[in-house]
Amino acid sequence: MLLAFFVNVTKLRGRFHKRFFTGMIFMALSDLFFMADVSWFLYALIGFLLGNLFYTRAFYLDFLSAQELDKRVARIAIACCSLGSIAFYLYLRPYLGNMKLPVMVYIFVMAMMLMMSAFRRLRVNEISFNLVFAGALFLAFSDVLLAHFKFVVPLSGSNVFVGAIYMLAQFLLVMGAAERKLLSPTP
Repeated sequence: MLLAFFVNVTKLRGRFHKRFFTGMIFMALSDLFFMADVSWFLYALIGFLLGNLFYTRAFYLDFLSAQELDKRVARIAIACCSLGSIAFYLYLRPYLGNMKLPVMVYIFVMAMMLMMSAFRRLRVNEISFNLVFAGALFLAFSDVLLAHFKFVVPLSGSNVFVGAIYMLAQFLLVMGAAERKLLSPTP
């Protein structure tokens, strides 16, 4: 439904909407892999990785519109995402077995997507920024919970809780991307 809504509202005008939509496609395919069978987890991880890369590429277009803006928030986002990613990977590492490299790469890409969503501040309208940034935070949170319950402490029924947070994240991201209006930089 979100795919159809996004196409209907945006008509996929411009590179931002096309990149974001491609990310949505990879996320939807990953959802199918994830729900299919436990043995498909690596394929789901690859799909989520590609989806996050396309989201990152879309958000990067907004950053490019006015790179000189808001360097303080950019530094804070870089510091928080870097420290949080490293700490989370070090927490997970003893439990990962042969998934160390794929999970490390995924955490890096997720951190980049989160940073790029923060870098949109003052470059797009406030409603779009707030919705996308909140969606990116919830997406990262759902991934943290998923990894914790998958690798550290398996918990029966955790997929329902994680799935609800993930669906909220995707909803916020799609609504924010659909509401996007690029601001022109003030001289």
